[in-house]
Amino acid sequence: MTIRAVARRGDPATSWAAAESLDPETLRATQLLVWHTLQDHGPMTDEELVGRLVFDMSSSGARTRRRELADMGLVFDTGERVVLRSGRRGIVWGARWLSPTPITFGW
Repeated sequence: MTIRAVARRGDPATSWAAAESLDPETLRATQLLVWHTLQDHGPMTDEELVGRLVFDMSSSGARTRRRELADMGLVFDTGERVVLRSGRRGIVWGARWLSPTPITFGW
């Protein structure tokens, strides 16, 4: 699967230039970081995700990577909503496990 960064139609020229400058290998690495964070720590909001990421990533960057993963079916809306620091309700996102199925221990 080829992953390509894009900007929205109404975004400024700088956003388009940034999207074109991204290397697909780097983009994949940041997506994997977001996906593995959701797998390792369980379902969470974008706000929580940014706080859990091992490497610094802007909140906008983390949301974009999470959205791309959701578009690929690797991340999903759990249906749960929680109140964010802003007072607004936020979506709780979960990561799909492709294979093998995670093993759970009854400890």
